[in-house]
Amino acid sequence: MAAAKVRLPVAISASTTQAIHREPVMSGSHPNKTDLVAMARQGGELSDEELVISKFAQSIPQYEAAEGTPARCQFLRELLRALAEEHREKIESQNYPDSVRQLIHKEFDRIVKENSEKEDEYFDFGNFHLRTDLRLVCFGRIPAGPQHLELGGLPGSVLLRGGLGQGARFLKTVLKAGGRSPFYVLHLAHIWPPAFQIVYSPAEQRKMFHNLAACLEMNTDVRGVQSAGWLFDPQLETVNPQLAYLRTGWTNNGAELFYWERSDSTTRMATMNSQHRGQLHAEGKYDPVGYMVVWLRDSLIAWSRQNRETGETERAGLAAAESH
Repeated sequence: MAAAKVRLPVAISASTTQAIHREPVMSGSHPNKTDLVAMARQGGELSDEELVISKFAQSIPQYEAAEGTPARCQFLRELLRALAEEHREKIESQNYPDSVRQLIHKEFDRIVKENSEKEDEYFDFGNFHLRTDLRLVCFGRIPAGPQHLELGGLPGSVLLRGGLGQGARFLKTVLKAGGRSPFYVLHLAHIWPPAFQIVYSPAEQRKMFHNLAACLEMNTDVRGVQSAGWLFDPQLETVNPQLAYLRTGWTNNGAELFYWERSDSTTRMATMNSQHRGQLHAEGKYDPVGYMVVWLRDSLIAWSRQNRETGETERAGLAAAESH
């Protein structure tokens, strides 16, 4: 199996630079568009936390101050479209399984289609969804299903967050993994709230697990997968029983569960799209808690192989029964 490919900066083609170079180049201390494109490409390979403090992020306000807000919106719109068009041909060379490359194609299609439909307000670098789109077209964030992956690791602070028992379990998990990095770190895709249980159903969750296992098989230095947030809070079994699978789909099949945090951010994310959870929180009956799931590579790959074979056996049995 091929080793994981390190993400290397990709040269910006002349066509990309020309596609967005429709306004005068800034002079003096302000970055010109050629430099901005190069900075955007490098920034798009970073995590969101790194992107917001990158040279590109720092340069956007300078551009806006020199050229105005409408020019900034137009520049970001054209930049996103141009990078998507240029990098589309690189999708098939990414070291991911066919199923994941198909998802990358779909995200590129969505981004290009929506590019001309979005209002100017969308093209603000403070908009998390815009930054996510930039990272998607630069392969800094990869769709694996209802969650996206990026390279990262296990935060060492987990060792101290949940008491001695959790600390011992976490240390054992790290030792078994062979280290805290690299891991695939998963983040929730942007899902229209009313469609959440369709897009992130138990069946789609299992498809994602198979995709992740295939990614691990192709990238042998990645030690496993982790994800953190309110989705994995055991309280959902009583607060929202229909969402309990978000955690149990992981933990019943081999993933470890660790306490992560109580925070305003966790509470906001858990209640912002649910009147029911928001009301329970307001009444003091639900205090959202963030948990982290960690699934080591050997365990996830073994689960995928076993369940893939089981599924094939079941389909063969149904086909045989129907033939009689």
